[in-house]
Amino acid sequence: LKPNGHVVGIGWDVTLTAFDPSWRSEIRVDMTDSAITDGIGLAPGAADGSPGGPTAYSSGGIIDLIGAGLDFFVGADGVLHLEFYEGFDDAAGVIDGEWNQGVLTVVWVPAPGAAAVLGLGGLMAVRRRR
Repeated sequence: LKPNGHVVGIGWDVTLTAFDPSWRSEIRVDMTDSAITDGIGLAPGAADGSPGGPTAYSSGGIIDLIGAGLDFFVGADGVLHLEFYEGFDDAAGVIDGEWNQGVLTVVWVPAPGAAAVLGLGGLMAVRRRR
């Protein structure tokens, strides 16, 4: 992303498998700034308290993070940190679950200052044409 980019939406179409005794609701991904101080967590199978799979989960489109009060900014380095993990370790030394395949879509906009600079550049280009 760009430095201080604003993450405003997310969507997913993924397939997950949970190995007994783990549940698909425990398979997660966290999306944060590189300092891991701001961001959101996602559990696509949140309502599925059972093992098995592969099972498909979809957000049904882009979720508006601003409207949900979950939007956040990446840091000055522009890094979006993704951590895929199991929310509860049911059995030590074995795999609890896996992300089989899919797409995560992250919608972001440049930092307000960057957007203003881009806007001014557009105005300057229009003005020169006249």
